[in-house]
Amino acid sequence: MAKKKSSKKSSKKKVNNTNEDIPDTSFLPIWAKKFKVDVEELTAKLEIHAAELKKRHAGNARWTQKKIYTTARRRLRSEYMAQSKSSAIPWCTNILYTTNPYDYGNKRYIENLQAYNTNPIAAKRNGLILAIKGSDPVPIDERKLTRKGKPNKRFGKPLPLHEWIMTIGGIASPLSAVEKEEPDWDQIRPFEMTVSRNFADPTSKQYIGKGFKFGEWYKCKATNDTPNDATEAWKLNATSITKWQVYDGIEIDLEEIPTYFSQFYCELGDLQEYHELYMQLNDKGSYQKGNQIVVTEGSVIDIVFSDDGVKNHRIVIDDESLGSMEEESDTFVESVNCWLKPVMEIDFGKYSRILIFGKTGAGFKKDRATGETLDEFNTASITVSGIVVLDRTEPDVEFEEAGNENDEVEAEESEEIGEEPDLDEISESNTETKKKSKPEIEGDVW
Repeated sequence: MAKKKSSKKSSKKKVNNTNEDIPDTSFLPIWAKKFKVDVEELTAKLEIHAAELKKRHAGNARWTQKKIYTTARRRLRSEYMAQSKSSAIPWCTNILYTTNPYDYGNKRYIENLQAYNTNPIAAKRNGLILAIKGSDPVPIDERKLTRKGKPNKRFGKPLPLHEWIMTIGGIASPLSAVEKEEPDWDQIRPFEMTVSRNFADPTSKQYIGKGFKFGEWYKCKATNDTPNDATEAWKLNATSITKWQVYDGIEIDLEEIPTYFSQFYCELGDLQEYHELYMQLNDKGSYQKGNQIVVTEGSVIDIVFSDDGVKNHRIVIDDESLGSMEEESDTFVESVNCWLKPVMEIDFGKYSRILIFGKTGAGFKKDRATGETLDEFNTASITVSGIVVLDRTEPDVEFEEAGNENDEVEAEESEEIGEEPDLDEISESNTETKKKSKPEIEGDVW
């Protein structure tokens, strides 16, 4: 029962506590043993929480040093208790590519709403819509089972208007394998990780595409969903406790990265044949729809930026495998166009050597005069999902407007590199992640 504050002043004299400004950290060594982490890590996290509270309550006399650190300690306990109950384990990851964010939730939301607009009675009978008298129809999840045959815990509940998912990939290892006295380097394998909600939402401050650099190492906690018999790649899932932290415990020659993706690697000079072979083996039918995962490298000879934030950037790359300059010929071999979404940062200049992750694609040529589509194919190009710079030159300051040359084929929305994940199987603990002020990576936590 609530009580009013007493207006009677206390007769006790205020005693100055000389230890008020000294936070009690005697608990940290005990917690470090319980949570199996370093004292230094706990100390740093405690200070992060305390700094955030000091900033939020600056000028408020009630928020004394003691209260700030008591609250910070409580937050620290909650953070590590959540981690201790999770099946996520520490990993070191080197992110090399990402797929485009996909608003899976919005697609299903609209489909169920359209079904209601077409036939309201059938939509309600089939469990697609929760109709509440006097209010707008509410699309609901009608699936009793997930795609893997497990009970769907979302069955009968309202569908979210937006639910973003995407895949990130590269190479990774359990942190324990590389931090042993004799590291097990065989544990470094290609990996893919499903991320969702704020991490995959391009409008969120926590969007993963804003915070990392391709080719750098980060450690994080994630669940391991790799099949027991799989030895070639890791399948990971982000959870609500997943955070990324810069990791400098591994040194690897960037030029060694292609060895981890030998089944997808091809020299630039073999790209056309590589693309066409994939189409034949998979009976794609249409040349333009043949998209094959590819890892290749080349030297940048031109960069054409999009200045409207909508069109794709275009990078033109060349390689000796396309043809020798010593061969006696009056013509040059054709270089390869690489298409980048405008959200991807280009922090290198012409003549840089880059390693590219992406998908092959090709379209039909057009008549320059009439714009008519011809029955003749362009050279295969690449829709880029990741770039690692092997030899960097400084970027040029000039920005050119993307043109519409005859042999340019704006890349279509590329197929996802990984299989579309089942949102219900991502992680039961992957609840809506609280938004942070900034997804910073300053050598600390992202």
